[in-house]
Amino acid sequence: TILGHVRTLHTSIIRNISIGNVSEKTISSIKKNIEKARSHLTDHVTEEGTIINLDKKCEYCQIYMQD
Repeated sequence: TILGHVRTLHTSIIRNISIGNVSEKTISSIKKNIEKARSHLTDHVTEEGTIINLDKKCEYCQIYMQD
């Protein structure tokens, strides 16, 4: 499922960050982007990938609105 892929990506990114020498600013930016994506998936998309609704304030929904 889409949410499963996001969780896997999140875990993988965090694991790689802890191994390497990455700045706090970079880590913070990555975490912020992951949270935005997770919020979008939780609030606007089903686990099967069907769009529930689009929100003008959601950065990811705006991509669909432009198409």
